[in-house]
Amino acid sequence: KRASQAPDLSWNMILSLVQLSNEETNIIEQYKNAKNLNDRICLHEKYSTNKQGWFNWLFEKIDFSKVNRLLELGCGNGKLWQENKIDLRNREIFLSDISDGMVDEVRNKLGSNFNCIVVNAEKIPFKDAYFDTIIANHVLFYLNDLNLGLKEIDRVLRPNGIFYCSTYGKEHMKEITEIVQNFDSRINLSNHSLYDIFGLENGENILKNYFSSVHRFDYQDSLEITESKPLIDYIMSCHGNQNEILGPRLNEFKEYIEELLKNNGKIVISKQAGMFKAHH
Repeated sequence: KRASQAPDLSWNMILSLVQLSNEETNIIEQYKNAKNLNDRICLHEKYSTNKQGWFNWLFEKIDFSKVNRLLELGCGNGKLWQENKIDLRNREIFLSDISDGMVDEVRNKLGSNFNCIVVNAEKIPFKDAYFDTIIANHVLFYLNDLNLGLKEIDRVLRPNGIFYCSTYGKEHMKEITEIVQNFDSRINLSNHSLYDIFGLENGENILKNYFSSVHRFDYQDSLEITESKPLIDYIMSCHGNQNEILGPRLNEFKEYIEELLKNNGKIVISKQAGMFKAHH
């Protein structure tokens, strides 16, 4: 049952909302953030070939025998904790995100069991060595200053604490970029490649500046997409310039995707994601 998910909103409607006043736009932005994240998760849940699921895999990697005080940075809509139940007695778990909208959503869903707070990972409002476990699931590459964020994580983590952080590799979702650029070469789905900032290829070297022990775990998966709408929703939720280019040509783009599906039966997308487990 997914009653709490954002209702469907057509992209034409979202584009027309751009003309609203600043105050109203702010509300729409937060709503759109939640919708974008749901669209992105939905594509993976629906078409992933690895049936364990990313969040279950990640959860399984966390050593809860060592958890008394845990902080999740960039918890998004709290997905990691929704299906995975742990014994919360004598444990303090803080779910945080930089977005007020996300924190409100998580508080509504999970607030009775968790502390839900707005936190900027570059300025964590806790004292030194406060946490024994910190999680950053697909978060580090969004920080304005990655080194400042890692310094803060290092500061609030106990000397024998564990830091779990996940990211993507260079091959992740590469076919989606190829598909949109074949349609219109001006489209750029991201202003910068997230994996260049903190990825599977360079993550270990970056973390070794702060942690003595770093282990990498890879998640084997791919997508086999059979319908156009979830793929288009995913593409429109990206951080690049696709909305202004595809917005006026959405019907044409839909026909293009449906033609690809008709000719191939499905669209196969590579996934390359994994996690680092780091400690002092």
